[in-house]
Amino acid sequence: MADINKHLESVLIESELQYCFVWKTKYSHKALVREIGLRLRDLIRETCDVYGISIIEGNIRPDHVRIVIKAPSHLLPPKIAQYLKGRSANMLMKEFPDLKKQYSGGHLWARGYFCDRAESVEEEAIKKYIEYSLR
Repeated sequence: MADINKHLESVLIESELQYCFVWKTKYSHKALVREIGLRLRDLIRETCDVYGISIIEGNIRPDHVRIVIKAPSHLLPPKIAQYLKGRSANMLMKEFPDLKKQYSGGHLWARGYFCDRAESVEEEAIKKYIEYSLR
């Protein structure tokens, strides 16, 4: 019985899950352009490397980020979002002082995010999230 439990634990620990995340800039400002967008891409890659997250695909638009990742099962979606959004906002605000002026209070990202299992995500659901968050 102990061997079965040990095997199940190792399977759970070693498994990875795919997620699709989408998050927006606060006030839907189109701030993720040129150098800022390129730097954001690098920051997301660096953060994923630190936490053992693989990027399957990603897309940075002027007002939102969409990323499909494969993450270890011990990392839950809220923690992944915290790592990606938090670190990127802090670094971008430090490196681009104009962003700090544009986003008083130091909040680059809008509250919340969209997350679903990558296998089940539909483009329509993402569009609804983006439209809804514009309100």
